[in-house]
Amino acid sequence: MREYPLFIPFEDHHLAIVIAVPDGQPAGLVALITGGPAGRSHRYQLWTRAARRLAEEHGLASVRLDYVGSGDSTGSRREWLMSEPPVEEVGAAIRFGMDAVGTDRVATMGNCLGSEISLQMAAEMPHCVGAYCIRHPVLAPGMLSSSLIRARRTTVASLARSNPVLKKAIRPLIRRQKRMPAEFRARLTRALRHGRVEFLYSRQDLDSSPLLERKLNKLARALPPELRGRMRVEVLPGGGLQGFESIEVQQAILDRAGQFLGETFSEAAERGAGSPAGTPAPASEPGQSI
Repeated sequence: MREYPLFIPFEDHHLAIVIAVPDGQPAGLVALITGGPAGRSHRYQLWTRAARRLAEEHGLASVRLDYVGSGDSTGSRREWLMSEPPVEEVGAAIRFGMDAVGTDRVATMGNCLGSEISLQMAAEMPHCVGAYCIRHPVLAPGMLSSSLIRARRTTVASLARSNPVLKKAIRPLIRRQKRMPAEFRARLTRALRHGRVEFLYSRQDLDSSPLLERKLNKLARALPPELRGRMRVEVLPGGGLQGFESIEVQQAILDRAGQFLGETFSEAAERGAGSPAGTPAPASEPGQSI
């Protein structure tokens, strides 16, 4: 496999990207999308290792990037907001990567904010055959949480944060108010109409947010029957997904993502790129699933 570091134009800036290609014609392109301002290789070089394994084990090309204002890309960014993900930057990197390696099939893989971008790209790009979403922040803040976020720099908010009793009283109210946005459900449905989507959490993630697990179960049951089999939730035992803290967690992510993406592109090749998705092959059973 080979890797090519490049700068590509984006609006008034230049994005630093790396395209990894396998020996021979790639079966497709995977966009590796970081959460927030993390560098294009991600923590512990996880995206670099993912790119190499995808090329060597599955014949897949990949593209990873630094967002505007981070890493080697030009420009600056005042702050990172979940409500304003850099979707256009990822789209520019994907389009360049698809042209560069000569493929019309793409899949996305991201974590946290990157998983939200991953799902948005899967929903908006008809040629996107799959999305692998690690710790997707499915639940959005309710009205109380939103008000606190807007007021986080005020004196009242500072007092609330410094008062343990008040902080403890507010926290359960915030958790109960969290909701699954209609936009998320709509994006997921659009993505599933032409591909597969898998969400990865740790057991700790779901134990600390029982509402998230209930919402995901309810969402899966509410999907149209023809789409239900294309969504999967994988649960790793223990914790550590937030920062990829252990070698075991990193290895599990690479193994599961590689298997999902390899199967997804094989299925896409069988039905032909851009054609409606048929009934997918049964999902594999590593770990625990919802």
